[in-house]
Amino acid sequence: MNRVIVVGHHGFVAQRLITSGRLEENTKTTSRDPEDDQCWHLDLESPDKFNFGLVASGDTIVFLAGISSPTVCKDDFDFAYRVNVEGTVHFIGCCIDIGARVIYASSDVVYGECEKAVDESSAINPLGPYAEMKAEVEGKFQTSDLFKAVRFSYIFASSDKFTSHILDCIKEHRVCEVFQPLSRSIVYVGDVVDGIVALCQQWDLVATNKINFSGPDLLSRLQFVTAFQDRFNAPQIEVIQPDEAFYEARPRTINMKSRYFEELLGRRALPLAQAIRREFDGWGTINRWSLEL
Repeated sequence: MNRVIVVGHHGFVAQRLITSGRLEENTKTTSRDPEDDQCWHLDLESPDKFNFGLVASGDTIVFLAGISSPTVCKDDFDFAYRVNVEGTVHFIGCCIDIGARVIYASSDVVYGECEKAVDESSAINPLGPYAEMKAEVEGKFQTSDLFKAVRFSYIFASSDKFTSHILDCIKEHRVCEVFQPLSRSIVYVGDVVDGIVALCQQWDLVATNKINFSGPDLLSRLQFVTAFQDRFNAPQIEVIQPDEAFYEARPRTINMKSRYFEELLGRRALPLAQAIRREFDGWGTINRWSLEL
């Protein structure tokens, strides 16, 4: 494997990738924190200040940085656009000009609202500023052989935002508030890591520059919570229907499938129940959450 450069060192996907032990020892990372001496400094608000002499032809850039909150992208559009589009396009373009390959973390939101299944052959219909920003970056480089967009569905991990909310509710015996409707093809972070590593090792393993990273089942947030019943004492649930403003920045349902993800992994993506068992394997009655199993 050639050298890998992970952009966005402190994100939870980047951390799982970096700590997986699957990358070469000469893997490098970037951070916007100028005081972080473990990383190369990259601020996407001023990407021209990055030392592109550090990047070499043949490197693989795993681009996991950016403003990922649809609400922030809507409410602070100018800031988010500078980071998610202008800075991102500048950085990726310079890396491609050098001869580096780029794996760009996009999102299922580029498909917009879709109850009917969509895959890589489907037209995109981005809903909201965050989705439009992702689609714009994809469009800038869609003809480059050195660019691949990986479109993530909602990523399940012990540290993802919604799972953290569920675990906090269990630990603190609080009611778990669940927004409904809100359905995605939830994908396990371990599968995301495996897919990225496969691309780093074999760039042309799948003959496409767009790959949907999706789980096998379309699941609502309510189904997400109840899937924890096999592992933990399920919390009390309060189903909340958000107002229409909530859906201005995010689709209610994204039924994303993939023609290529199984081929990339060399197996099927894990269903959520199996992913939960794997993610929490070894957790006992006394653990960091003080949960009863």
